[in-house]
Amino acid sequence: MKKNWSKEALSNIANVVLSVDQKMTITAVNDACHKWGYEKEELVGLSFFNILAPQDIGSVSEEFNSKSSNGNESRSIDTRILTVEGQELEVLWSLGAADEDGIRYLTATDISEFKSVYQKIQESEHRIRTVINSLAAGLVIMNKSGLIESLNPTAERLFDELAEKLAGRHISCLFDESADAGEKSAEWQKIAEQLLMLEEDETTMIRFRKKTGESFDALLGISNIKTYAGDLYLLTLLPARQHA
Repeated sequence: MKKNWSKEALSNIANVVLSVDQKMTITAVNDACHKWGYEKEELVGLSFFNILAPQDIGSVSEEFNSKSSNGNESRSIDTRILTVEGQELEVLWSLGAADEDGIRYLTATDISEFKSVYQKIQESEHRIRTVINSLAAGLVIMNKSGLIESLNPTAERLFDELAEKLAGRHISCLFDESADAGEKSAEWQKIAEQLLMLEEDETTMIRFRKKTGESFDALLGISNIKTYAGDLYLLTLLPARQHA
C-alpha cells in the first residue's frame, strides 16, 4: 500500500486499515473505523496502544519491540480492541512491512464470531472427551487397514498399555500373543471374519489379550465412523465380568 492512500481505493474496504509510525502513533486510517465508533480524526495522532484492550498492551508492545521482530517482515497478531463504547472485539491484525520512512500498515479482521464459535467447539469437545474418558467400556478406534488409531483410558487399563504404545499397530495385537501377527494369524483371521459380519448394534463375545499375556473375554460392538479422511471403526469393549 502506498504512503499516500487513495480514498477511492479504501472507501469500499470492510476491514479497518491504518498506518503507524515507528513510535506506534496512528498516521492514517480508513472509513471502516466507523464500525468501531471512531471518527478518523479521533484516531489520527493517537497511540495505537490506546485502542487495544488493556490486557493486550504488554504483549503487543513486546511483539513490536522484540529483537526477533523485523520491521521489514510481514506477520500477523491477534488482539482485542476497544470500541468507543468500551466493547472488546477480537481482531486479527495483518502487519505489513515498514517502508523507507518506518511507516507500517495494519489491516484488522474482526474474528470475534470465529473465536466465539471456536470456544464453543472447544467446550463441546472437552465435554465429549470427559464423557469418553469416564466410560466403563473400553473404546478402540481403528482404520480400514486394521491399524489402531486411539484408545480411551478404560481400554488402556484393559490392555495394560498406553494408547501411544498401541497407536499404529495392527488390531490383531489385542487378540494374539504375537504383536506382529497381523493378517497372517489364524486367530486374527477368525476374529476378522466375525468383525466383518458384525453389523452396527450387534455384539459378539471375543477373547482379548493384555500386554502381560493374560486373556479376558469382552462383549464387542463395532460402529462405522465417517470422517473427511475416510472410514474409521469404533470398537466398544465391555468385559464379561461387567456384563454379567
